[in-house]
Amino acid sequence: MLTSNTIGASVFPMPGAGMPRLALPDGRRLDHPHPEWLANQLPWRWLLDSWEGGEAYRTAVYGYDPHGMPVRNLVRHKREYPSALESGSYPANGRPIGTDPAHQATDDDYELRRARTPVPTFVSEAVEAHLARIYSREVKRSGPERLTAWWRDVDGRGSSIDDFMSNSVAPLLLVLGQLDLMVDRPAAPDDEPVRTRADEIRLGLDACVASYILPENMVWWRLDRSGRYLECLVREVHDEGRSSWRHWDERSWTLFDEKGEVVKGPVDHGYGRVPIVRVFDRRRPRCRNIGLPRYESIAEIQREFYNRDSELILSDTTQAHPLLQGPEDYVKADGAVPIGPNWLLPKKKNTQGGAATYEGFDVVQFPKEGADSLRLNKADLRDAADRAALLLKPAGSAGTGGSTVAQSGVSKRID
Repeated sequence: MLTSNTIGASVFPMPGAGMPRLALPDGRRLDHPHPEWLANQLPWRWLLDSWEGGEAYRTAVYGYDPHGMPVRNLVRHKREYPSALESGSYPANGRPIGTDPAHQATDDDYELRRARTPVPTFVSEAVEAHLARIYSREVKRSGPERLTAWWRDVDGRGSSIDDFMSNSVAPLLLVLGQLDLMVDRPAAPDDEPVRTRADEIRLGLDACVASYILPENMVWWRLDRSGRYLECLVREVHDEGRSSWRHWDERSWTLFDEKGEVVKGPVDHGYGRVPIVRVFDRRRPRCRNIGLPRYESIAEIQREFYNRDSELILSDTTQAHPLLQGPEDYVKADGAVPIGPNWLLPKKKNTQGGAATYEGFDVVQFPKEGADSLRLNKADLRDAADRAALLLKPAGSAGTGGSTVAQSGVSKRID
């Protein structure tokens, strides 16, 4: 049975509440996720958001701070928390989903920064550059006729093996450092009974379909000595937003609903093993079944760049117009300054001390050293991201600055 939509959404309950209590067919109780899943599910969501970028990155929530406000990629300043009098008008989750980013930007500096700051794309740029290099030459495959025929449609949706690997598996494997691949039979129609081999052929159930499972949806597992799944628990997200849980072992699968009640099963699958395998880019040394992402450092740099860019945008916005400073008794109680014909700003006569003098108005410019420092820091972060992705240009090539005089070890490696 093909798992239904094992990709799912990245919004998950807090650790410890990630799954219901399940009574397995052999009488065992399963009431908590795997410890390695608990330790890594939040970084997996963050890496996927960093790769996807855009609104997913801007609105992602990774928990709540002591004040009850959501923890996002954009860090909130202490002065940006709403006061007790304003807390009723500021929902804890920020603006409602689907509304414009500027929903609260007019009266909240934090929401102003979040609405106006473009999300950097360092992770996706590095992934695309590396995949372009990996697939710069056509991949050649050979095999029996039945296998080559399956390669023309591996997922039951018309995707060839080349499209499935380059567009789905490869980028997810690079970003996450691991990915679960599954090969199963197509899903049987609910209103069609399957009793004979002829029914299987008529309904197309004699084929196989490949899919992938995001690490955040592989909630619990048990491995043999070689690292293969002896049994595992997969979270499935359906179109209407509800979740179900499918337990696999070497002989059968059992489907549970959101409350942990058995919906179907156990059903014998006949494979003799769990039809899911976890592939790795690199393994995390202190874990048995967790990958080591290559883009974690780039995602950190991307988040820091995002925050510094927001500071620069807020600085330029609030300090774009200089202040006017003049005699105190010339300003009215409401803060207005009298202006003459043709927008002429008169000077105030000062008759104290004998001869009449005139007190003028001065324009007070905001200092720009802080903004200049932010721009330099952003440039350093951009260079750091390129170095982490090994995408720097070698010394002397077009586009490098005149200060480059020799190749470093990293530059020689790239060259």
